[in-house]
Amino acid sequence: MVKDFYEDEDKIAAPVLSKDYFMLNTDPEMVFEVNPEWNNFEDYLAALSSKYRVRTKGAMAKMEGIAIRDLSFDEVKHSLNDLYILNDNVIRKAPVKLIRPSAEYFIQLKEIYGDHFRIKGFFREKTMIAFTSSLWNEHHMEAHCIGIDYNLNSQYSIYQNILYSYINDAIECKSKRLYFGRTALEIKSTTGAKPYHLACYFRFANRMLNLLAKPMISSTGPGDWIPRDPFKSK
Repeated sequence: MVKDFYEDEDKIAAPVLSKDYFMLNTDPEMVFEVNPEWNNFEDYLAALSSKYRVRTKGAMAKMEGIAIRDLSFDEVKHSLNDLYILNDNVIRKAPVKLIRPSAEYFIQLKEIYGDHFRIKGFFREKTMIAFTSSLWNEHHMEAHCIGIDYNLNSQYSIYQNILYSYINDAIECKSKRLYFGRTALEIKSTTGAKPYHLACYFRFANRMLNLLAKPMISSTGPGDWIPRDPFKSK
């Protein structure tokens, strides 16, 4: 597998790869553009239309009693089992499972990237019920592994608030873009994220298998979804 190429990059990659590889019709990447004039999450809220501002505040109100905070290196180290279990809950629901990070994965990233790898825990009293992780610099923030206790997801609108937490972090870190990944396209679009097509090429080592699989895999593609625009019209 050779990936990922944005549209301009694909113009260079396609002529080289299309001879031996075939393109996978994957879901687009959802990218949130951070307005450089925003200084905090309140500025983001003010940019939303009244309909989406009410929805956002309603989802955030469900988090009453839940504390969200950055985890220190020592807290990450002592919470590895919780992080693994919560992340595994998400992986089990994923339609495609390429990897399953070990518990040590999180502490290793923290050791390598320090403050540029953030883990935020969502706590109900002393129990972690969710977490986010991200890698960031001044140019962009990459939403990485998350974890959720799905038994509490609906009660607290955890997933929706995870997205808001990422937006808050991206604004706080002064990142220009927040890369949300390829899942839950419509709900991410309700926050203001936009879809960007990424080309991905694939081939089997076995030539016969490659010939048989190419028409079948190339005919598949992302499911239907409705893009939303939550911001005020200009």
